[in-house]
Amino acid sequence: MSETVLLTGASGFLGTAVAELLIENGYRLKCMVRKKGSLRKRFLCEEIVADINKPDSLSGISKSTDIVVHVAGLTKSLKSSEFYKVNYEGTKNLINSLDKSVKHFIYISSLSAAGPRKKPKEKSFPVSHYGKSKLLAEKETEKLKISKTIIRPPALYGPYDKDFFTVFRSIKKGYALIPKSENFLSLMHVKDAARAVIFAIKNGKNRIYEIDDGAAHKQLDIIRTIIQIVNPKARLISVPIALINMIKIVSCTGIFGALINPDKLTESKHSWVADSSLIASEGFLPKITLEDGLRAVSQWYENNNWYKK
Repeated sequence: MSETVLLTGASGFLGTAVAELLIENGYRLKCMVRKKGSLRKRFLCEEIVADINKPDSLSGISKSTDIVVHVAGLTKSLKSSEFYKVNYEGTKNLINSLDKSVKHFIYISSLSAAGPRKKPKEKSFPVSHYGKSKLLAEKETEKLKISKTIIRPPALYGPYDKDFFTVFRSIKKGYALIPKSENFLSLMHVKDAARAVIFAIKNGKNRIYEIDDGAAHKQLDIIRTIIQIVNPKARLISVPIALINMIKIVSCTGIFGALINPDKLTESKHSWVADSSLIASEGFLPKITLEDGLRAVSQWYENNNWYKK
């Protein structure tokens, strides 16, 4: 008899990829969304309308559920308090609502909770409100008396992703902005991140897994790879750190929208390198290389007319 999984954030970027793979692997799926009909694709799932910041709406949603995969969260906001409200308090609300049938809780955190580092194994601390809110949610998860797994993805890219698309679109138009630094980044295709979730369901109990595509990439090399794929004639423009600091101050006004906000600009000045040695030692390896993944997502943007928007 297949297990039942409650998936929060099922209408989101990562949630969509996780939902597809859960169904493919034979799990019965409950998709939690804030608005009915908001799923990106038609899944064979029970659609549940609830909000992690509305405790009353969570009553009974995990009844007869074996596993909860908590993907829902806030990644962008002009108000730092919103990160704690959604990522920490919302996670706490969900945990408090769990039915006794739930045997395994999987929390999708972020590399931001670990903080910036240039090499695996380096100790660090979160530097953004987003990272701090995710770390608080991790600590709440660790209090559970059932099996739990915390997964810390790096920056993800893939179909439906809007954040990385801004880079692809600017390169398509002929230019690429990059901070003047020697920063390294861990990245991962969203489908590989979804595979890591399935791996955690089957293998990872009481673990904190950091995940990536198996390498730390120079930020400049990432941009150059996208340029070669999308528009080899695009111009590379270095942005001084001092200018980023100025933009950070101005972004507090909301003039750039939520995508360019003080929190993200704080993170942009650092290297972010995952330590995926634990999950690799237990048998999980990513399948999608950076170049193959970037080429595939560019083709997806092309096929779905995103470049024409």
